Amino acid sequence: MKQLRFEDVPKQPCGAGIIETVLDNDKKTQLHTHDFFELFIVKQGCVLHINNEDETCMQRGDFSVVKDTDSHCFQKISAERAAFVNISFSAAFFQELLKEKGIDEAKMFPYFTGKLSPSQLAATEEYLNLLTGSAERSEQHKLRQKELLKSLLQLILLDNMLTEGRLSKDAPLWLQQAIGALRRPDILQGGLKSFIYLCGHSQEHVTRQTRRYYHQTPSELINYYRIQYSQELLLNTDLSILEVSMCSGYESVSYFNRIFLQYTGVSPRTYRNSMKLIYQ
Repeated sequence: MKQLRFEDVPKQPCGAGIIETVLDNDKKTQLHTHDFFELFIVKQGCVLHINNEDETCMQRGDFSVVKDTDSHCFQKISAERAAFVNISFSAAFFQELLKEKGIDEAKMFPYFTGKLSPSQLAATEEYLNLLTGSAERSEQHKLRQKELLKSLLQLILLDNMLTEGRLSKDAPLWLQQAIGALRRPDILQGGLKSFIYLCGHSQEHVTRQTRRYYHQTPSELINYYRIQYSQELLLNTDLSILEVSMCSGYESVSYFNRIFLQYTGVSPRTYRNSMKLIYQ
C-alpha cells in the first residue's frame, strides 16, 4: 500500500496542502495511507469514499476527515465528473487547534464526517480562495494564513461538533428547550441565572445533566452561544467592541476578548476585519 508523507506535500503559506482532485472515470483511486490528517470536501458529483473498508456515498457539501492512521481511496459513481478539495495538515497542527479550544481529540471522531450548509459551503469557498490566492511568503503573512486555516477548520469541524452535540435527542425535553432558548439575546444577557431559571431545576442537577448529554457545563454552553451571537453582531452591525460585548452578555470587555479568542482563535477586532475581507 502506498504511503504519502506530509514532507512531500506541496504547501500553501498557511502550512497546509490544498489541492482540487477531479475524477473523470469510474476507476477507484489507489488505496493509500499517509502520516498526516486530510480533510476533503465534495464540490461536484457523487463520490464513493472507502475508508478502512467502510463505504460512504458523498455528494456536494459533504466532508470527511481521514486520520493519519487510516487507509482509503475514492471512486466516482455519478454520471458527471466528480471533484473535491483536499486539505492536508499535520497531526501536530490539528492537536494545537484542539488544545486552543480545550477539546479532547477523542471526542472529535464522531464529527469527522458531515454536511456543510449552503452558507458554510460558500464561506468555505471564500476561505479557500484567500488561502490559495497569494504567493507571499513573509513570516507575518504565514501567521495570518495559519489563523485563516484555523478559522476554516473551526467552521467545518468544531462548529459541526458543537452544533450536533447540542441537538442530543436523548437529553430531557426541559433541557433541550432551555438550550434552544440560548439563541435569545435576553437569555444570553441574563447568563447563568436566567438559564437555570428556564431549566426549572437546581444548578447542581442542571450541571450534571449538561455534562452527561453535552459534555459541557452550563457556563460553557452559554459562552458558546454568546460568542456565536457576538460573531453575528461583529459581522452585521457597526457596534463597537464594547457594545458587542455588552449585547452578548459580557460586562467586562477584557473577559469578552479572552473568551472570544478561546473559541475562535482570534480577537473580536481581528475577526471583524478578516470577515470584511471575505465578504466585501
